[in-house]
Amino acid sequence: MAQTEEIFFMDIPLLFEQDYVSWFDETWLVYVDRDVQVERLMKRDHLSKDESESRLAAQWPLEKKKDLASHVLNNNGNQDQLLTQVFSLLEGGKKDDRD
Repeated sequence: MAQTEEIFFMDIPLLFEQDYVSWFDETWLVYVDRDVQVERLMKRDHLSKDESESRLAAQWPLEKKKDLASHVLNNNGNQDQLLTQVFSLLEGGKKDDRD
């Protein structure tokens, strides 16, 4: 796919944990505060708080991933705010939420 597409996106929750990062030129981390992450996971997958926490425990903390990602997008707001950040990065604007 990398040979036929200029840009493509993949959603890989265990990207860093499984060492897939070398497959990509850049990595964009969509970051969210832990409490928001748990709440959204509970709602999306109809899980209890304990089940959500257990699932997230299998992943590295997002704080650790922030240091490894090429760019960090803040997803604590709404979808429009996230898309604004995506378009800004695609257009070469603000590098990421760490700027």
